[in-house]
Amino acid sequence: MWILNSLGLELLAAATNGACPAGLDRGSGRLFDEDDWLRSTLSSRLPDFRPVGERWARWGVTGLTDMNPGNDRAAADHFAMQQAVGSLPQRIVLAGLPELASASSAEHLTIGPVKVHLHEAHLPDYDAIVSLIRAAHAQGRKCRSALCDRSRTRLHSGRLH
Repeated sequence: MWILNSLGLELLAAATNGACPAGLDRGSGRLFDEDDWLRSTLSSRLPDFRPVGERWARWGVTGLTDMNPGNDRAAADHFAMQQAVGSLPQRIVLAGLPELASASSAEHLTIGPVKVHLHEAHLPDYDAIVSLIRAAHAQGRKCRSALCDRSRTRLHSGRLH
């Protein structure tokens, strides 16, 4: 979820001729599950982590976990490159898609669990989620998601049996 202030909402509306996605609540400024749309609209690219990496190092932060469910090989490659050039001195655990298992390894980058993003209104097919969990386990990885409501809790409870 992204939370946009009034200026951010104005700029997005201008950039898209008012064609904002269904996941945008203009009243609250909340943008739900529209990362791909926002990235495309802003012609976004992965950032240089040097400013935050240096700040975190000054604060004594030695490790981070990125739980973005969309992290892929390109994200892993970017994190590894940022570490290689000294922009991100922290150890990183990167969760995300199953394809992360084939990412290039780096000294301070660990591939973490497969992250499942559950939407109460569109829960995945039970067999599909079980297959995803089995695939994660076959890679030696765990599977993680956030539990926020009864539907997701029931889905998780069922898959554990």
